Amino acid sequence: VGSQSWEAGVEQLGHARAINREKLDDKVLRAQLMDSTSLRGLVFEGYQEMLRCRREQPAFHPQGGQSILQLDRRVFALVRSAPQGRQRILCLHNITPEPVELDMDLAAAELDSKSRLENLLGDVVVKINKLTLMAVLDAYESAWLEIIPFSSAS
Repeated sequence: VGSQSWEAGVEQLGHARAINREKLDDKVLRAQLMDSTSLRGLVFEGYQEMLRCRREQPAFHPQGGQSILQLDRRVFALVRSAPQGRQRILCLHNITPEPVELDMDLAAAELDSKSRLENLLGDVVVKINKLTLMAVLDAYESAWLEIIPFSSAS
């Protein structure tokens, strides 16, 4: 829940695993979760937003389809599909502490040049040209992009 390394615990308990074993006071934790300026509050709000978005999207249905994309070793990428194919979402997750510039082949991302992408989570700027999709993901940033086919794009 947005905890940082508990170095005092390593010293107090005498073993390295204590770094992530801090015991939190319930009242203090609840206050921090409700404080949108605290690290724990920011992390909690981010998780709540992801869960809300996930609940609302048919492509995240447990019986929906999923295909893992091999785009860049620094990015976990997949396309989720609703059970009846009504919706597809391109999910990009930078798993590194550094920004990543993606320049991916549209076919590898299961897109075509007439598709449109709508940000469902995050504010990643994505550009599509004739053959490629370009995006920049900040450190540990995630983007969920609904794929809007040309026929239903406005």
